[in-house]
Amino acid sequence: MWHFQIDHHGLWDYDLPAHPVLGDISVNGRRIKAVIQLTKQGFTFAFDRRTGAPVWPIEERPVPQSTVPGERTSPTQPFPTKPPLFTLQRSTEENLLDFSPALRKQALENLQQFVHGPIYTPPSEQGTLFLPGVFGGANWGGGAFDPETGMLYVPSRMTPDLSRALFNSSRRARHKDAAVRQRTAAGVARTIYRTALEGMGRSYMISGKQYIAVATGGGETSEIVALALP
Repeated sequence: MWHFQIDHHGLWDYDLPAHPVLGDISVNGRRIKAVIQLTKQGFTFAFDRRTGAPVWPIEERPVPQSTVPGERTSPTQPFPTKPPLFTLQRSTEENLLDFSPALRKQALENLQQFVHGPIYTPPSEQGTLFLPGVFGGANWGGGAFDPETGMLYVPSRMTPDLSRALFNSSRRARHKDAAVRQRTAAGVARTIYRTALEGMGRSYMISGKQYIAVATGGGETSEIVALALP
């Protein structure tokens, strides 16, 4: 039994989007029974599926750090050295469209409104534009391996996303009409929302007080709701 952490302290919704792909590959004349994991970041992680050893080196490289008060992000993230990326990995000026001088100027003005930079630039209070976004890179479609040619086929998309760190003490009051509160036997407040919950809740602590945050709804109705535990 083995494991590997694809990204540390995830803040970008870079969960693994699809099942891994199995394939027998040849590297420097050596046959390897590999397991291949595609990611939203555009990485392809390849491991010996029997031992968990990386097929090619995976380097821990420094990444940008958070400017949000109290947030401590991981100083490094794992970068596979092979295979090459299958999507762009940064929101920077050289990636902007340049179909005409006017469009280029507008794109530059839009970009300057937000924090931007290389992959793993953390969310910020100003708002961070990051690429790839939450839909990849790779996504639910995964990939396919051709055992005869040794080719790996990956459908990929390239859509940026915007992530902003929010601090709003009145958020609970704003959403009191959207919730029905019940009491458990232990006396802990449980909130059931009429809109669907999106994913697992998160627990965190500030100044000795514990909170739970959940994402609800979708699209224009989506909200992050934080509740204080008694």
